[in-house]
Amino acid sequence: MRKIIVIILVMMTLSGCLAFNDSNNNNDAGLFRGLEPKAVVNGYRIYDIVEQNGLPCAEALDFVGMDTQYQYYLSCLRKDQIYLVSSQKTVKLEEAIKEGIVTLQQLYESNIISRMKNE
Repeated sequence: MRKIIVIILVMMTLSGCLAFNDSNNNNDAGLFRGLEPKAVVNGYRIYDIVEQNGLPCAEALDFVGMDTQYQYYLSCLRKDQIYLVSSQKTVKLEEAIKEGIVTLQQLYESNIISRMKNE
């Protein structure tokens, strides 16, 4: 009897983990429901969850990256709430930059981030 209970508990745990993992992969669409993308770059729709939903944001410069001439930033701490979405993939802003999906210059030109001259 104990073996059956243990097996059932293991199966329930595994099925719960798989369902949770699957819902994380497919639940992204809910984040963007009703929102128009702020921009489309390289086939990725860009959503700023904080700005587009009028959510509060801690006021501080949120640095995203730099090149030889500029430092790129957001006006408040929200870089973990900016998503790039394609038909196959959803990535956060920092990951998209690291993977080369989008450049800092492209984000600046799309009015997603701001920049200031390096001193």
